[in-house]
Amino acid sequence: MKNTKTKLLSLFLALVFVFGAVCIVPSAADDISGTKRTLMVYAVGSNLESGYKCFTRNIIEFTESPYNENLDIILLTGGALKWHTPAEYLDGADEISAEYVQIWKVVGKKEGEEHGKLKLLEPTGMEGFEKANTGAPETLGAFVDYCYKNYPADIYDALLWDHGGGPLYGFGRDDYSMTMILLPQLVSALSSSQFIKEGNKFELFDFDACVMANVEVIAALSGFADYFVLSSETERDPGQSHDEFLKAIYDDPSIGGYELGKVFVDEYTEFFNDEEYASTLAVVNSKNFMERMVPLVLELDAVLSSEAKNVGAKNGRYNFYDEMYSLLYSYSYVDDTYSLFDLGNLVGALSVPMSEMDNISEAERDAFENAYTDVAKRILAVISDCDESGDDIMYYRCSDYIKRTVGAGVIRDKSGELVYAADDGNTIVVPTGLSIFFPDRNYGRTIAYLTKVPAIFDNALSDEVSAFFKARLTTAAYYSLIYNLGYYISHMSAIGSDTVDLASLKEEMDKYNAWNDICDPAIDWLVSAGEFADEDEALGYVCALIDQIFAEALSKEKLSVRPILNADGSFDSYQVTISDSSAQNLMSVKAMSKVTCAENDTPEYLG
Repeated sequence: MKNTKTKLLSLFLALVFVFGAVCIVPSAADDISGTKRTLMVYAVGSNLESGYKCFTRNIIEFTESPYNENLDIILLTGGALKWHTPAEYLDGADEISAEYVQIWKVVGKKEGEEHGKLKLLEPTGMEGFEKANTGAPETLGAFVDYCYKNYPADIYDALLWDHGGGPLYGFGRDDYSMTMILLPQLVSALSSSQFIKEGNKFELFDFDACVMANVEVIAALSGFADYFVLSSETERDPGQSHDEFLKAIYDDPSIGGYELGKVFVDEYTEFFNDEEYASTLAVVNSKNFMERMVPLVLELDAVLSSEAKNVGAKNGRYNFYDEMYSLLYSYSYVDDTYSLFDLGNLVGALSVPMSEMDNISEAERDAFENAYTDVAKRILAVISDCDESGDDIMYYRCSDYIKRTVGAGVIRDKSGELVYAADDGNTIVVPTGLSIFFPDRNYGRTIAYLTKVPAIFDNALSDEVSAFFKARLTTAAYYSLIYNLGYYISHMSAIGSDTVDLASLKEEMDKYNAWNDICDPAIDWLVSAGEFADEDEALGYVCALIDQIFAEALSKEKLSVRPILNADGSFDSYQVTISDSSAQNLMSVKAMSKVTCAENDTPEYLG
């Protein structure tokens, strides 16, 4: 009887658990996992808020999301001359202060409310940072530790909102100081925080900012987050949307950074497809990026540096032309504002010989292969690997409206296959999602790269990251010399110089302070990196470079000039035609240049 009662009781309890479970299983939002999450939002308002109310739209979006007890959104505001957030969205103040850096907590809307509010936590900011510069690394580091101390969680995410400038200019332009947190300073701000020192990492680190999907940025910050959300292009107002992102955390507080990042990417891309605007966004897996992409970029830099250092040793005539010419077949982000070129496009063009055909074997020529082909194909294969198998470096999408038209030539597409670009203006290249710095005609940006990025070595970096930046800076130094020496040698040749040597070139460049600005930083880096034993050996390399470039430089015999007349027959300008179309590419001048001068003057070719 006892056994029977026991069996009946067991059956009864089993039925309760089976049928009663339907009624008592909580939703994800009711904390099924008990996971606590903290999102740190560092908002440098800048002119985007003071002039255009951009972050106010983000605040409204945050407060209109459902209240989520599993998620603490802690928000820092500062760096704007004026904030436009309506008082109805604020709790504890009538307006966001333009004087103080303030800390707020987002309280989402509850049942029956139209929206939630920002609850003011620190009216005059963090202790010691009351009127802090949000464009300073110390402020960012202090905010990270404030959130870590006061809002402990199982998972931490970060969102940095404002202007972005990639590896050259970093992030966040404060309206008062007009400073940005440079890439080496971002590293120092995070590495010096207690959050990182105690062994923590961010699950997802989101730059809601322009041009941060860059190999240098990701490599530098890889040790601080498992996943990054970044754009290689500009981010147009209103920037990234947070609706689906917040909903995803509401539904599953423990959602992983990669899946959460994909929510960002999909919503952002669909929005700008509807708006018919060019956009890119990617979520990058830090571990896979460091293991699969960084070694390949190191290989690429090794080939680039070897080709640059061995003047005339391999390609003979038109040495360096393919490296410079490849930029013309690469998507240049933000219309070439930052010298950031699409990595996939760049290696796809580098991997095909165009002008440099001397000393390439017949087999290589027939296959359109050169010293870059092998590593380029492997880079393209990693970029294209999006099979969700677990080793993908990123999930990337771009809108349907992003492309660049290129001229005649042969390049490799994302799959590594050869593409023959016709000279009809109809062949386009589409960016593959990651940018890389490469010197071009704007020497100011190369100066910024060579003078600002080396400060990254002031931080305690892994051997892998140190080697990566040493190789990147070495490539930049070599090709800044090649590009800019080529420019001035071309100019001197075109205006009639019969010879160009080190002394005459320095004299010409000194007229514009160009030797000090361009050549000295490049030479200093190459010596410090061990490429040359001392400055004398480096100058010997420069002399060989001058001889190589001058042998191929433009001369007056390669130029023809004819006047251009207006519709009424009056004189407008001269048209300068360069007969050697391949040589002109090294100097980055148009083959049909328009030179304005008085009708009776001789037009000066400016390079």
